[in-house]
Amino acid sequence: MTKQHTPGPWFVTPDGHAVYEKDVFGYRADTICGLPSRSDSRAANARLIAAAPDLLAALESLVAKNYGQPQGVTVPALDIARAAIARATGD
Repeated sequence: MTKQHTPGPWFVTPDGHAVYEKDVFGYRADTICGLPSRSDSRAANARLIAAAPDLLAALESLVAKNYGQPQGVTVPALDIARAAIARATGD
């Protein structure tokens, strides 16, 4: 699986208007996305978007470990994790 997104970690501006990455010196680099200025849920959306790289990595780790899931047995949480990974990576 090839990662095509901007690598994390991602950060939220103090006003919650944007999610951005930092350069190697710790300064704000490219903006990942901007959020509408008149949204009551803007700050919560920004935090969720900023957590996306970490969430994807956690799901990939859980799925890779498989936790002894027998062949052919379905574990709903792992199925949901696989679906989320596919959605995030375009697979």
